[in-house]
Amino acid sequence: MTKTIFDLPEILLNIAIHLAPADLARACRVCRDWFVPFASELWRSLQEDDWASRSFERALPRYAVFVRELCCPFDVQKCVFEHRFDQLSLFKSPRLNPFNLDTIEQILKRNPHLQSLSLGFVMHRWPKSRIRDILQTVAGMAKLKRLDLCQLYVDPGCIGSMLDQLPGLESLTLQNSGYYFHSDIDAPPVPQWECPQKDRQLRSLQMDGVFWSFELILEIAWRSPLLEQLTLLNMTAYDLTFRLSLTQSAQSLGSYCRHLDQLVIHGCRVYAEGLACLLPAFPRLKKIQVMDASSQLGLVLRCITKHDSCCNSLEEISIGKSESCLEGSVVVTAALSALLKGFPKLRKVHLRQCRIPASELVAARYPCGSLVASKDLEVLEITLTGPRKSWVPAEVHSEDAHAFWASRDDTDTDVDVVDDDDDDDDDDDDYDAEELPDHSLYNETMEVVRHQPRLDLSTIRFF
Repeated sequence: MTKTIFDLPEILLNIAIHLAPADLARACRVCRDWFVPFASELWRSLQEDDWASRSFERALPRYAVFVRELCCPFDVQKCVFEHRFDQLSLFKSPRLNPFNLDTIEQILKRNPHLQSLSLGFVMHRWPKSRIRDILQTVAGMAKLKRLDLCQLYVDPGCIGSMLDQLPGLESLTLQNSGYYFHSDIDAPPVPQWECPQKDRQLRSLQMDGVFWSFELILEIAWRSPLLEQLTLLNMTAYDLTFRLSLTQSAQSLGSYCRHLDQLVIHGCRVYAEGLACLLPAFPRLKKIQVMDASSQLGLVLRCITKHDSCCNSLEEISIGKSESCLEGSVVVTAALSALLKGFPKLRKVHLRQCRIPASELVAARYPCGSLVASKDLEVLEITLTGPRKSWVPAEVHSEDAHAFWASRDDTDTDVDVVDDDDDDDDDDDDYDAEELPDHSLYNETMEVVRHQPRLDLSTIRFF
């Protein structure tokens, strides 16, 4: 007969998920009834750092039954793999080589109910038959939701064939993978299919350093009519410049996947003309990120604002570069104004490196004093500059504002830069410490941004 609620295994399991490893270990020693629920949570997830402990290896024969999430390092011993992990829901092995391939393949076969899997094919020139065997084993995992494959090189159609047997897969990531081709002469033609598959659940596709990317994307997209997010990372071998093949690929992508609404591009050679060719595949675009583009930030921003079909759907936009720099131009200012006034559903705007003159922002407000068409704006991450350093109180200056003003060349004649002090006297460029600072422009700016009820003012930088 149950005496207290702590005698119920369900209660103990709910408590266990909130405890730290040290507390779980102490709870295991309280009594025999507490051992299983707390030990199962203590040993549920084995991360890469755990494998260095010799006591851990000695404990594995006993505790392997509790392991549900297994993440292996590159140098794990083969003898450790031979312990039976039969109830995994997540398995990650960054290196498949001739020394551990058979053992890892056995782990995969013993865990047909995996929900998340990550495999690294370090030796991508294996016999094709071995790669097909592994992919066939993966294809038999009916409960698989997330799949990450690295350095996988296969024949065209091989990945698509695997996806045909994984209708429940929701997320697919391919890193440094591609087809067995070596030159432009061997490039596969854009595939043509009669009709899309209807029972697939793939929602997110990430391509990281993938060769022949759009041919492979279309092979996957045809089987994924519910695809929502496309992420392109580090694809320097295929730049997004204007070309007929890119236009055709975007048309095919949009026809196969009518739910595409999220586009993420990082570390690719992106030009405004190429981006304009790709955007029609996203007629109801909700989220877009373009980082480290080869083109100027202002041109990329203007390209997005001219994508009229997404003006009533775009909710989040992020454009920038990894290096610390500020870009200010007439194009940036005009594109930002068009974005804020023409996209009523915006919630988050991340344009940290776009330098906007505060006077231009104030002048662009509506007659009612509001800044943007959206009342749900939460984040406006931009950099506002004034005619001189003293235009804002010293305490609100950004950390790198002092370096910005110290390095600024007031004699710069770059026509793309919009300066607020064109009509000021030369003496105004040099701030007199004894003169009282003029914060009128800053006060007007704050009056404008305060019209947004949900806006986090801490995201705005003042230079």
